[in-house]
Amino acid sequence: MTKLKVALIVKGSRSNYDRDGRNMGYWSYAVDEFEWDHFHFGNNFHADKKKFHNYDLIFMEDGGNWGHWAGTGPPVAFMAIDGTLSKAHYQIRREQARRSDITFVDHNELHLFPRSHRLNYCVNDLVFKPREKKLDVSFHCASGARKGFPGGRERVDIRQALNEIAIKNGWSYTSGVLGLEEYAANMGESRVIVNWPRTPSNRPHRIFDGMACKAAICTGVIPEVSGDKITPSLHYADYYHNEQIGWKDLSRRLETLFADDNWRMVADTGYKLVMSEHTWKIRAPQLRQILRKELGL
Repeated sequence: MTKLKVALIVKGSRSNYDRDGRNMGYWSYAVDEFEWDHFHFGNNFHADKKKFHNYDLIFMEDGGNWGHWAGTGPPVAFMAIDGTLSKAHYQIRREQARRSDITFVDHNELHLFPRSHRLNYCVNDLVFKPREKKLDVSFHCASGARKGFPGGRERVDIRQALNEIAIKNGWSYTSGVLGLEEYAANMGESRVIVNWPRTPSNRPHRIFDGMACKAAICTGVIPEVSGDKITPSLHYADYYHNEQIGWKDLSRRLETLFADDNWRMVADTGYKLVMSEHTWKIRAPQLRQILRKELGL
């Protein structure tokens, strides 16, 4: 197989340039289907595709680069990920998709984007992997409450509620925003990983990353996404919240998971699913197949 040469347009942070230490699975380690170089433009860019004449494809990752393409050159693919966070998030991503030749969508509804194809999130299983289990519960969702980010207030409340729940049950517990290396280590050492999606239509990457760590995921309700192939109560546990019940359902779910080590079954089934369906090694040939069919690459 001849590898496609890809100009990968990424955010400017180090974690997006890393070859093996990326926080996302897409484009995280060497595969047979592609080779790629990283580029970053920033917002409001105007780029000439002729500058990329040595590449077969320009692939734009979600966020950090918004702008226009001019001239003739390789086709442009856009990856839409965070369009479920707000109307503004969606609109800017739809506009970038409109300027592209093909759009890949993680968990948004496909009909919301032009020329769209599902490309479910995949894990960097070199980073997110099982480790010796030393922690009972971890919660590392950034809140952004002070900046008004959706779900931020709830995430602050959960962090406090989990502390009380852990003390009551004698569980070890860790929370807070961490750098990637420590974050991945804590995930891998956790028996149960708690998650709260920012919006009802949001399915965070943490779901799959946690499964790859062979931890039981306990999450607020997440949407059903075509291609995810995940089933509540089998691959993860979910919990509900409203003003009447507060975080009582979260407490009950955690107590059930730790009773008779039930967390192990959820962790095992989630791990098997991710390793068979949602790693970069698996996703890369699926992406190549779509590009071959739709763009002749």
